[in-house]
Amino acid sequence: MHEYFIVLFDENLKIREVRILYRKGYNNERFFYDSIFVNALKNTTGMWHKTIENKKWYTYLHRQKIY
Repeated sequence: MHEYFIVLFDENLKIREVRILYRKGYNNERFFYDSIFVNALKNTTGMWHKTIENKKWYTYLHRQKIY
């Protein structure tokens, strides 16, 4: 199964929101481990770098493969 997340950052690259977009290969009900992935992504604050400067918001699309 693949889960797709989008991470929303502010101008200082602080994570403002993590949202699960879609689960490919499985139904799209909420799972007990969703919060584990969201918390893991939120704990990466300070580990990101900008590739484009002077923007108010940044986004990152992430795919997680689950076995």
